[in-house]
Amino acid sequence: DDKSSAVAGEDSDETGESLTRIPASRKTFDRMLASEQLEQGQSASRHRGSQRKLLSLLPRPLVPRGQLDIALRDLLYAHMQCALSVTFEFFLSDRGMLHRILSFFLPSFILQMIGVFCARYHPERRRAWSVRKINERWREMERRSTREGVKSAEKDVVVGLSVRSLLDLYLSSKSYPAGSEILLVPPVTIPAIVNIIEYHDLRLVGIDLPRIGGETRWGVDVEALRQAVSDKTVALMLVHPFGCRIADLGTMRDLRKIANGHSLDIIEDCAQSYTGICTSKKGHIQLGYLGSEEADVSLFSFGPIKTSTALGGGLAVLRRRKGVAKSMRRMQESLYQPQRTTSYYVRLLKCTFVQLASQSTYCCGFIKILLDSVGIEYSW
Repeated sequence: DDKSSAVAGEDSDETGESLTRIPASRKTFDRMLASEQLEQGQSASRHRGSQRKLLSLLPRPLVPRGQLDIALRDLLYAHMQCALSVTFEFFLSDRGMLHRILSFFLPSFILQMIGVFCARYHPERRRAWSVRKINERWREMERRSTREGVKSAEKDVVVGLSVRSLLDLYLSSKSYPAGSEILLVPPVTIPAIVNIIEYHDLRLVGIDLPRIGGETRWGVDVEALRQAVSDKTVALMLVHPFGCRIADLGTMRDLRKIANGHSLDIIEDCAQSYTGICTSKKGHIQLGYLGSEEADVSLFSFGPIKTSTALGGGLAVLRRRKGVAKSMRRMQESLYQPQRTTSYYVRLLKCTFVQLASQSTYCCGFIKILLDSVGIEYSW
């Protein structure tokens, strides 16, 4: 009995020790878990602190106001065309390096054969090919508009350096009498257009926006325009500013009636209203504004800041003016020199840099810091 009681006592002591050890191990586990969580929190705070220090070294992100409306693949294509022109000029032309080297070893008739072969890569031939493709492409878009129910007149497309040069060529081909008037609707345009018109001894007469119910409305005041027509008026110049159309189809027909009644031309300035070709997800093709069929000439610009830009160039779409288009082409060849590859390539490099820089907000912020450091205002 004593032994059994002693054994039972030992068992009870061991059980008591085990019962007292369990809560002690729980406290240790809780302390270890708390210390581990503390270390994780400290490491996370150190990581966030290092991230904040790294971000403090970077410039503040700056969202650009806009981007050039041109794809990077189009910029790459322009670089390739410029490289081909430079390659021909310095290597394959008669004054090129390759021709000079071969002239020491080959007879003249072989050099002539090489010159005939290389002539197919001459920039002038590529330029003529581009002009022909532009005409074909524009007429294709016009045919699509015709299928949609828009009446299409006979037209021709003249490719030029800009809207300004094309307007100069058009006024030169028309040869309006000195002192004649051109009605400008609305009276909003750039100073260069005014200078060109004044250079041809013509006078601009502005027609203000219509007022309906005491408020100025967007559109064309047809009655005010009809009253402004005089014996000196030779043309109506319609401007579509800020990417909007100033006149709908009905208004254009009214202007056409006024123009026919007084033998006036309608010049349509669409430099800011061309939106290009849009393809929806379902494959439907939506054409931009291609000019009114009631206008005698529609001018389009593809400068760097324009929608669907080509970093330069312009189009004049002439309707019912076949002889004027030929005259404009002849005068362009004699009065205007083709744009040099180097001048266009400088513009191409600038626009490529702007397009690439506008892809990153941090890059824009870094550029702003550089401009501020040299005293140049970023908005300029």
